[in-house]
Amino acid sequence: MSNNKPKFSINIDVPNKINAKSAPRLIIDTDHPNSNLNVRSLDAKVYFMRNCDKSIDLKNLKFINYISINDSITKNCIKYVIDNPEIVSKDSTYIRINSKNRRRINGIFENYLNKDTLKEYKDSFRETPIVSGDYVPLHHKGAFRVFTIYNYDIVDGNVLYIIMYDPYHLIFSNNDTYSSRTDNLGRDVTSIEDQFHSSVDKERIRSFSSLV
Repeated sequence: MSNNKPKFSINIDVPNKINAKSAPRLIIDTDHPNSNLNVRSLDAKVYFMRNCDKSIDLKNLKFINYISINDSITKNCIKYVIDNPEIVSKDSTYIRINSKNRRRINGIFENYLNKDTLKEYKDSFRETPIVSGDYVPLHHKGAFRVFTIYNYDIVDGNVLYIIMYDPYHLIFSNNDTYSSRTDNLGRDVTSIEDQFHSSVDKERIRSFSSLV
């Protein structure tokens, strides 16, 4: 990344690195305002935040992103993102956080980012629907979402950092959709971390002190 007042200051995760220093917090770059937030296709470089593969089950918010071991469509979407990270920059849209959705979005995102970062970067969050393969049922198209933070870097240009996955588009779910999804998941579930993220390119993983 650029040393010219980068918006995000990062560490690259290196396997088996001993006595690694803590990663620096995110630093906003006021020289490059988020002028591209409302643009859909950013043609951005995509990185994976170190803890973005964590799966959670928040019963109070009716959100879950564990996946069924038998759900081949969702598995294909995850593999598609890991193998083709830049696909996340296509059809990416800005998430407007307001008084109606702030509690819910923050309640989910704070499992990945600390509260101070959520407040500071409330205007930098984006989501991308992921569709992998030609034979996907209509009810599933666009259900798989990837959530990111947008950054502009003087070297890389537009950059998206993956925060988390929402395999079943439950970011704005209610009792009925959550119950339906958990019933369909069944007992044989797995986390995204356990199932997939060992295959992520290590050069694509970024670590921040703002991660939880």
